[in-house]
Amino acid sequence: MDLLLVDINPDACATVGLECRQCVQNSAASVARVCGGMQEAGVRNVFFQLYPTAACGPMLPAFQRVYAEATGKLTSIAAA
Repeated sequence: MDLLLVDINPDACATVGLECRQCVQNSAASVARVCGGMQEAGVRNVFFQLYPTAACGPMLPAFQRVYAEATGKLTSIAAA
């Protein structure tokens, strides 16, 4: 199954062996390497572009925390 051709949601991801926390952590670390200077609103926007399904929304704080740790910006993002 190609995840780019289906709605990204926890059930579809689990079907191909992806686990939410690891997926979000890897994505956040990758985003931090590519664009490490984003403000909190930018990080939030990127998350919702990557994970547009409402079922993925609860993973936003984990994404923000990993992004903040990877960029060394442990400010209000990490507290979210």
